[in-house]
Amino acid sequence: MDAQQIQDKIYEKGYGKVADHIGFLYTIYRSSDGDNPIQPANIIGEIKVAPTTTWTWMMVKKYGDSTWILVVDGRGLEVGDYLVGELRTFFIASMEKILPILGVMCDRKITIVRPKTTEGIGDVGYSGYVQGDASTFDVLHTSVPSSFLKSSRGEKNPVKLPTDAKMPWYAVYLPQWDSVFLRNGDIIIDENQQDYIISDNEHTPLGWHLNVHGLEA
Repeated sequence: MDAQQIQDKIYEKGYGKVADHIGFLYTIYRSSDGDNPIQPANIIGEIKVAPTTTWTWMMVKKYGDSTWILVVDGRGLEVGDYLVGELRTFFIASMEKILPILGVMCDRKITIVRPKTTEGIGDVGYSGYVQGDASTFDVLHTSVPSSFLKSSRGEKNPVKLPTDAKMPWYAVYLPQWDSVFLRNGDIIIDENQQDYIISDNEHTPLGWHLNVHGLEA
């Protein structure tokens, strides 16, 4: 029996059997470009999944950590796939051989845009970003389920009014698609129409790890 046959046995006879008994039904979505990945055209099937933090299923998820072990028959799944169930949405961050499947729970839905630059003679190269004005930005990804985790850092509000609070920082996790490489300075807009700017773009084997902070309203 070779390594691939062993891996298939782990998925089918191990994780798959457990998921069949105690898992819940999830819909599988696969997007090639990150353009509104959770849509009917991207559905590739359904599968039972048993998310857990430990193999005993006796530990609840705590604040500040969005990673889960996804007990599921991994045959036919790929890194970057979304699993959407009644209560939770995950993206698959890692499928290392022999090891458990790592999932990231998504709690926000974001669109990522890039302020346009101009290259004509005499242009300064930056046209300025205006939320809601599509002429000032290029859309990179739309409606992408992602993980937002609060950071202990914060930026002073430049207005400096007596009641101003610091603008918080967040760690953002999402899959990586070959069609787009995110840059520092790209803008994130969440489902609540709040704006954030990417200040650090770490491209990891588990997808994107972005450090972002809120923009002044």
